[in-house]
This record gives sequence, C-alpha cells and structure tokens, in this order.
Amino acid sequence: PLSTVLTKDLVVYTAPSPAAGCPLLVILDVISKMVNIGTPALFWHRIVETWKYAYGLKSQQSGPLMSERKLPDRCYNCTVTDYIRNRIKDHKTCNNTAHYFGVYEATEDAGTAHISILGPNGDAVSVTSTINLCFGALFASPSTGIILNNQMVDFHIPGHHPWKANPANGVAPFKQPMSSMCPTIIVNQRDDTVRMVIGASGGFKILSATSLVIIRHLWFGDCIEDAVNQPRLHHQLKPMVVEYERGFPKNILRGLMCRGHAIRRFRIRDGRRKSGMVGMPVNSAVNVISIENGEIHAVGDCRRQSFADGY
Repeated sequence: PLSTVLTKDLVVYTAPSPAAGCPLLVILDVISKMVNIGTPALFWHRIVETWKYAYGLKSQQSGPLMSERKLPDRCYNCTVTDYIRNRIKDHKTCNNTAHYFGVYEATEDAGTAHISILGPNGDAVSVTSTINLCFGALFASPSTGIILNNQMVDFHIPGHHPWKANPANGVAPFKQPMSSMCPTIIVNQRDDTVRMVIGASGGFKILSATSLVIIRHLWFGDCIEDAVNQPRLHHQLKPMVVEYERGFPKNILRGLMCRGHAIRRFRIRDGRRKSGMVGMPVNSAVNVISIENGEIHAVGDCRRQSFADGY
C-alpha cells in the first residue's frame, strides 16, 4: 500500500494504482499543513483548490500492468505537495484547467460499494468493490450466478467517450484501468493501533468525499457522525464548478464565489440517464469506523441507506 505520516502522529495507508490512493495522499498532505490558518471560508477555498490539483493529477495517471510490482504513483512526493501548496492563492481561484495539471479529462467511473471492518482483535479491513454500471456487463456466470462487471469502460477507448481522455489509460494486454476507489486505514504511529477505517462508493466523488470526512474529523474536530452526515462540497476540475449539497452554509458559498468559484447544487446529470443510472444517489457514500479514546464509532452514510453493525 501507499503510506504517509500526517500531523498528530498518524500514518495513512491507502491503495496504490490503479486506485486513487495517490491523489488522496496529495490532498491530505497539502491540507495537513494549512489547518487553523485564516477564516472558515478561506480554509474551504484551500480544500477546493487542493481537490482541483488532485483531480488534475489523477487525470494524468495510467493503470499498471498486472505483472508490475513497483506501481507508477509518481504524483505523490514532497516536491509535488509543496509545489501545490505554494501555488494556491488565498484571494482567488483560476478557471484554466491546465493550471491544475488538467491536460486530460479522467474517464468517469461509476457504481461501487464499500465496507469498513474492525475486528475484535484490532485488525482492520477497508474494501471497495464494484461491477461498475448498473448490472455490470449485463451477463451473469451460468455456474455461480455472479454478475460480471464492465470495468473495461474505465479505459480510454477512442471514439467511446466525447471528452479528451488520457491515452496512457488505454486498453492493453494485462493492463488495469484507473479507478476512483481509495480504501484507507489510518493508524496511530506510536503504537500501530487503528484510528480510522474509511472508504466510499460513488465514482468520481469518492476522492473528494473520503478526503473531506478525514479532514472534518481529524482537523475540523467534528465527531465522526457529523463528519459523514454534514452537507458536502465537491470539485473534480472538469466541469469547472463547485457542487454543493442542500444545507451547506451560505456564508462559505459566498466566500467561495467572492474568490471566483462558480457554484451549483448537486444534480443528476443527463449522462447518468443515458447510461441507465437514473435514480442512483448523486453523491458519494462514505462508510467509516473511528476509534478515539478507546471508543469505537461506526457510521454508515445515510446518502445510500448504509448502516453500521457491531459485535
């Protein structure tokens, strides 16, 4: 797995390529050194700007071959995160996608389910799985009845998508397509005990939602229930707009607009209707377990009728 040490002596472990663990570490590293500075609106502006850089980096990644052991997660290092931190302007945003490394548009993924597990002995498991679109490839195994996925559409297929996608994410023998999944476990560095088990479902929004719940819980100081259930923002660089859930604080939205951000409420896109995804939740659902002061708190995201169960 990929890993990094955050403030408060916490170590983050997350999934390497073809998952989105690398952009997640970029977000957490950048934000961890910008907390408790400025107004709430300014901090949210910094979060949105960091998301834009992370999604730009994600659009340039390519999935590894099945045989590769050293995975190509070159976007995460101190040079990259320091560069991003220094480029964020507190008083304004930029509407040029190239400013955020957005040369290509990432191939949009979908579906997914996530489960976070903590065993009685302290072992933790974070698993995100998917058949991709509704009913996957529309085929089931005649022997097992298991529905087969159509994960192949997460590759860049010339002529299949209307946007400019990264050719490095093209189809090739033994190649793995890029994904937004980022199952994550956070442990205390001093004794290796588990602090958080987290992950999400929801395609492109997995990355922003997972990072935001971690940020709200660890650095905003929100209890884990509020960190999951409070209204969220989302920005994936393309389109160049901040999406917000109903009930998000209006003063924060005004602060973002004053810095040049375009905003709109979450909505179901026409593309979802065309792909047979009508009725699917618009946002990502984060399922998380937090252990603090010896107490275990598990939260299933109400956005997809998730729930927690215990032993």
